[in-house]
Amino acid sequence: MKKLKILLVSVLATISILTISSKGVNAEWKHSSTGWWYSEENSYATEWKQIDGVWYYFDENGYMKKGWLYDNGTWYYTASNGAMQTGIIQVDGKTYYLALSGAMQTGNVIIDEETYSFAMSGAAIGDKIPQTTKAFLGEGITTEPIQTKDTSKIGEKTVEINLQGNPTTGYNWDYHIDTDGIINEDSKQYKQDDANLDVVGAGGTYTWKFSALKEGTTEITFKYYRPWENEAIQTKTYIFTVDKELKITVKEK
Repeated sequence: MKKLKILLVSVLATISILTISSKGVNAEWKHSSTGWWYSEENSYATEWKQIDGVWYYFDENGYMKKGWLYDNGTWYYTASNGAMQTGIIQVDGKTYYLALSGAMQTGNVIIDEETYSFAMSGAAIGDKIPQTTKAFLGEGITTEPIQTKDTSKIGEKTVEINLQGNPTTGYNWDYHIDTDGIINEDSKQYKQDDANLDVVGAGGTYTWKFSALKEGTTEITFKYYRPWENEAIQTKTYIFTVDKELKITVKEK
């Protein structure tokens, strides 16, 4: 009788393990022309679900969401593969900060002991913009982040403006000078980043060199856009002040 009980327990345990294994096998990603969903037995995942350590969001029909999504009063962002993003990201040229929970932050936020300001829309505002290595377009399409370098020059006769971009995406930088005759463009060049020389479609840095023509103040507004689209995804304005010795001071507006 004792042996029979042990045998029954063993059989039940085996059945339980097989049942659990069967459920694991039946949980899988599936795809159709509408999008991706995560199949679970005879149903599918909806709302938030963590899969292999990554959080995804599925709508009421079970399809995986990409890009910005609004859930219970909070904005989140997911990449084109559906993975929820955290930390500093750039979307369509604007910088955002997402908490570890994925929630978009607004107001004053301390990042690495520096305080940054974010508008109600979530976009970073003010003189200080946190830098990021993650950038996206539209519904989570990965791109190169747009960053500025050496944007402040004081008392130099020739200054450089360096802006990062990626011409393979169709976007390009162009600028407008508010007052003519004060500064002049000496040269412009684009150089792909050394670390990405072997990567097809990788980004790089645009460099403009300007020199002074006469004393005065003017503004240059750079816009990053596609020629066939109406709106720029990034705008940078710099104030050029030229003294009587034709030395230039540049400050980002």
